[in-house]
Amino acid sequence: MILQTVHVGQVILITKEPAYEKLYTMLSRMASSNLIFAERHTTLKQIQWTAPGNDWKPLSLAPAPIQGQVSSILANSRSAVAAALSGSNGQLVENVLTTPSDEFVFYRTNEEGNLQVALTGWGYRQAQIANPLAAWLLGINKKGGICIGFSRQNKPVPNYAFQMLMPSGQAKSLTTGPDGLFRFKPTPNISQYTVVYEDGLTHTITLVMGQEIYWIALPDVVPEPEPAPEPPISEPEPMPEPQPESEPEPEPPTPPAPEPPTPPEPEPLYPCYVHVTRPDGSAVEGYEITDDNNASDVRVTDANGYVRIEDMAEGTIYTLWNKTDGSNRQSFHVEAKPEGNIFEYVLQDDCTLTLVEADGVTPIKDAHVTLTLAGNKVAEGLVDAQGKMTFPGQTRMQGGEMEAKVTVNGRNLEPGHITLSADERDYTLQVNEIIKKRWKWMWLIWILVGILLLAGFCGLIGLGR
Repeated sequence: MILQTVHVGQVILITKEPAYEKLYTMLSRMASSNLIFAERHTTLKQIQWTAPGNDWKPLSLAPAPIQGQVSSILANSRSAVAAALSGSNGQLVENVLTTPSDEFVFYRTNEEGNLQVALTGWGYRQAQIANPLAAWLLGINKKGGICIGFSRQNKPVPNYAFQMLMPSGQAKSLTTGPDGLFRFKPTPNISQYTVVYEDGLTHTITLVMGQEIYWIALPDVVPEPEPAPEPPISEPEPMPEPQPESEPEPEPPTPPAPEPPTPPEPEPLYPCYVHVTRPDGSAVEGYEITDDNNASDVRVTDANGYVRIEDMAEGTIYTLWNKTDGSNRQSFHVEAKPEGNIFEYVLQDDCTLTLVEADGVTPIKDAHVTLTLAGNKVAEGLVDAQGKMTFPGQTRMQGGEMEAKVTVNGRNLEPGHITLSADERDYTLQVNEIIKKRWKWMWLIWILVGILLLAGFCGLIGLGR
């Protein structure tokens, strides 16, 4: 299970000698079964730590009693660590048990009911970050981001509509939730956000490390003054009763004016994010994606594989694909989540097609192949020296019969067909039988021509005699 992934520049190795891999080998044979040192895997950009099992949890989620037990296990394991390191000095033991932060410590209860602790980032310390606010925002975004709240007379105002001015200058219409809060994930390199509310009032929020909620007090509603009481009217002197006259015909009543139609309330929009990962769960940095609505708009994932896209209404079906080659088309359904929708966009490994002869082993070289599925071109190109070519891995998820048009030495062969399966990435197509069949006909034609030439030559000799 992948427990922790960091960028190379986020942490600094403090165990110089012996080599890290040698230390891991020595520590993996440690007598203590309660403490596990996770295995390190490195690339040019990332460092990952893994451990057996899939039920590990971060120490930050553990209740206080569990955290106390974890501290005891770490304190009591120093002698076992020293013994595993062949009696090394105390500084090496201290360095091995050092992690960049408590976020690198994990725990679980094994099958025997015993508490186990796993250390990731062991032998490393946290690197000094030039912009601590940006680093803090990266961490808080993993927990859901920060909140903007509106209150009136010290009471939260639920379902309050307001606008936020984005860095591009565009105003986004937003609404608070039932708790009067709107949660979003700020861009790490932007520390100020301006909101517009109450018919034109503005408020600029400056982000501060450690503060996750920013309240804006709305002006109090001033009640309308009650009308003054009318003075009493003195009763007039009684008038003589008039003589009855014929009453005029009453005028028809004037119909009431129709009320203006009530404008429909705007449909709420919800923030949306895309998280691009590989099949093993590792984040993909710098991946370029676009969508069916804004095909010219390219979005690039950050160091953690995340990218913010536009806010969308509930029920919207959103389709993403790779900007470079149009592969990995995946669709997502927007839900009513005020805290935001996170679309898990998992890349599919490329598939391989191998052209072989009738024996099923010998590869065919110098072949040009065009692959189509349901009338749409999937891939096109020359096979390599091993008779191989690749096509997008997302294609196999569609299933069905993929057609392969093969050209060898300028001759178009009969198309082959490949049955796609979501569980298969490597495919083989035997086409050499078709090639040999045509060469047989060519050899027969040449043999027939040779016989005719020989018969004609013999006839000429007979005439000469």
